[in-house]
Amino acid sequence: MITNAALWKTWEDELARRMPVDFARNLKRMEALYEHAVLLGGWGVRAPLDGLESRLELARILNVRRSLGKTGAGI
Repeated sequence: MITNAALWKTWEDELARRMPVDFARNLKRMEALYEHAVLLGGWGVRAPLDGLESRLELARILNVRRSLGKTGAGI
């Protein structure tokens, strides 16, 4: 358990300063994370019209205009 957060933050900052940036390693990590997200179904290329019918149906249901009653209230 971390009891001294300020000391931990200082240590982390110093470690980040000492470690050189490795673009190739970081790119490999990003690609691996992207592939993992695609496999889980959370990210990826989808056809832009996938699910359009259900979205249009929902919009039609939500945008129904009700007729005005005798009091003029639109509810």
